[in-house]
Amino acid sequence: QNQQHCGKMLIMIKYFGDLNYRGLCPKETAEHMTFVSHVNNNYPDLPLVHVKNEGVRTWRQAAFDKAMGSIKKGAPDIIILHKVPFILEIKRKNPSLSEVSAEQIEFLENCSKLGCYACVAYGYEAAIEALQEWLNNVKSL
Repeated sequence: QNQQHCGKMLIMIKYFGDLNYRGLCPKETAEHMTFVSHVNNNYPDLPLVHVKNEGVRTWRQAAFDKAMGSIKKGAPDIIILHKVPFILEIKRKNPSLSEVSAEQIEFLENCSKLGCYACVAYGYEAAIEALQEWLNNVKSL
């Protein structure tokens, strides 16, 4: 959990998962897809969006996507729209195989300043844990 104060605003990015885990694990894409499948199967009404920042594009397509707002450095993997949006960066279960970039941290911090629930999860199980905590916190809203 990373907390800092910005004036009177608390900036917090929550981290989920075992930061000491060093075993074998699926690729980030597989962790991501497993989490999305879990959400779609168990919470089909949640408005989940994936920001497709990764992938290979021609320079022309990249310029077009950037102009349209489709490419944003540091944008998280998952956004669930709500009064308190759920902002998730999902990484591989083994933290030594997956780095959170400075741009991703900055994006998550900016979301936190705006009142979003911003988090990083190492593996799909950790992402489900983060989702459960968020759901428990927003039930009363």
